[in-house]
Amino acid sequence: YQTNIVNGDKIWSEHYYMHIWNHHQAIHKKRSEISGTYVGGRFTLLKLSLDEKVLDQVPLEKRLVFTLEEKPVFLFHESVVAALRAADLSGLDFRRVDSWSIGSAFEDDDDIYDDL
Repeated sequence: YQTNIVNGDKIWSEHYYMHIWNHHQAIHKKRSEISGTYVGGRFTLLKLSLDEKVLDQVPLEKRLVFTLEEKPVFLFHESVVAALRAADLSGLDFRRVDSWSIGSAFEDDDDIYDDL
């Protein structure tokens, strides 16, 4: 959805808000690392691994873009990432699930996309 960002007297109107409709409980609980407990969702996700058995049950069109029910993590299929990169949009950064960690957004890794 097109949206305006307003801060005081400044308005930035060339921005978009994304509403994600698909939500899947897909964290692999044995391979992922958390601080806290999965009970009641009281945890901080430290390292993410997805459960392929769960995702294989979900049609591709419902997992191209989705959030994890367990935590609000946004996930994009590699085909969607490639399309967004091809559009040369700014303000977006993507990490592969197998290289994601709680601090990975702050890491400077220019070759992270070489394996896509």
